[in-house]
Amino acid sequence: MPSSAMSGDHSGFHDLVGLPEDVAAELKTFLPAASCGTLRATSKSIGCEFISEDYLTDRLDGSIRERGLDSVVAVKKRHKTTLLYLKACCTATLGPLGLLDGDLWAFVAYWVVFVASWYLPMVPTALMVRWILGHMFPRGEPFTSWILFSTAVGTFAVCVCTIWLPGIALIWGVLLFAEWSGWLGKFAFIRRFKTKEGEIEKAIHGPVWSGLLVLLGYRERITGMQYLLRMMYVVEEGGSWKRCVELVHLLRKCHYLPRLPITITAHDLRQVGSSALFKSRFEAMRQLSLFSARFGRSDRSSIPSIVADHINVRSRQGFTEALEGILTPGILPADLLSDKLNESDPPITYKRNLAASFTDMCFYSIFKDIKATHLFVYRVAPHEVMTQAAHEQVMEQLNQLTVRLGSMWGGSRLVHVWTKRRECTTVVVLCGDKAIDEFAAWMRVTTFSDMHSPTGSYTCNLAIFTMEPRVAGKRSAAQRFPRTTMLVRAKVDAMREE
Repeated sequence: MPSSAMSGDHSGFHDLVGLPEDVAAELKTFLPAASCGTLRATSKSIGCEFISEDYLTDRLDGSIRERGLDSVVAVKKRHKTTLLYLKACCTATLGPLGLLDGDLWAFVAYWVVFVASWYLPMVPTALMVRWILGHMFPRGEPFTSWILFSTAVGTFAVCVCTIWLPGIALIWGVLLFAEWSGWLGKFAFIRRFKTKEGEIEKAIHGPVWSGLLVLLGYRERITGMQYLLRMMYVVEEGGSWKRCVELVHLLRKCHYLPRLPITITAHDLRQVGSSALFKSRFEAMRQLSLFSARFGRSDRSSIPSIVADHINVRSRQGFTEALEGILTPGILPADLLSDKLNESDPPITYKRNLAASFTDMCFYSIFKDIKATHLFVYRVAPHEVMTQAAHEQVMEQLNQLTVRLGSMWGGSRLVHVWTKRRECTTVVVLCGDKAIDEFAAWMRVTTFSDMHSPTGSYTCNLAIFTMEPRVAGKRSAAQRFPRTTMLVRAKVDAMREE
């Protein structure tokens, strides 16, 4: 940008108007995103003409495609007709219901059962109280004593508070948290939609509350031009988005998000914070802050709380020192101070866990949370899809990759997380982190630190998890989950060919 523009003398900007279109377009390509707003603010005529809404929209679309974000991010654009505006409003209103994944009628049935279980018992209870009061106070006779009446009402209240409410709560507690076996399995959908209810509420609460604050004047409205300028700044200054895109695709396959691409709103941009806060973060956290409003801020060990707080970024030296306090030399990665640690996605500590990178902790937390709360995550026994020899080879291979701190295995993402219990969890993302994947599946190997072992470690507990829809009427795991079985066996075959 010319020095005169930076110093406040904007007379030179008049020379920009009237330039040939190809020259002006070439000039704009060298203009940083942060300078577009500054240039536009210089003059309502010159600046606004040079940095127009059409130019910003086209540049933003190009930046999104160039960085591979078109599969996960969509830009909110001005609606030129009333019909398009109403259609967009309906889409935004019904958007959170996409979390139901086609189970809308089952969700309605859940609410019918829920409301009926709480309110229908009140009908016979109310009739019983009316019958008691009718005998105590015959029709036509005045109340002879307010004490008798208050005693009857008090007795009813005590019965409700000590018997009815705790009883209903106990029944729902059993249905929601009991192990699903036997006849209780018929009520499994209750637990699933109880989780869905919270996710839908979380998806609605933030935007509605933010909109009310704008309407009441407590928060400044983000105009269309401000939206485009902020969005372009986030996209272009966010760095390499590859790992973030993989993470968002995984969140969709695990049913944390209703659909992709996500139309970024003004509420989403507010969660990013100021430009100073945005630049102070490392790239991986900058990128994920754009989606933080979509995940909420729960206290569970899931993606929301990772984006929010309690993250300690580790330098290479600090990461090595932290690992030395957890692991024995036998399983301590030997080349931690090499260039394998990514400055844009650095090692972190979170809730007493140590991860090789920020996105590693995000992947690990998603798998941990989804396995604990989602009803349709199936565990496949390794011996059902591979031989014992292949089983041992896979564990040995993953153990070696953990020691080398490898980030990929045959095209699949590797996740490394260490805990204070002297163990390392290595997760292989079989599928779910790409746009073409239809479900999520992963393998997990746990390496324990053993002071009495010659090598300092031993590997155990190879587990395979999948969210592939189960094929009904089949007995073996290979028949129930054919695509997951094919992915695992492809990994084994590729390993043998190496």
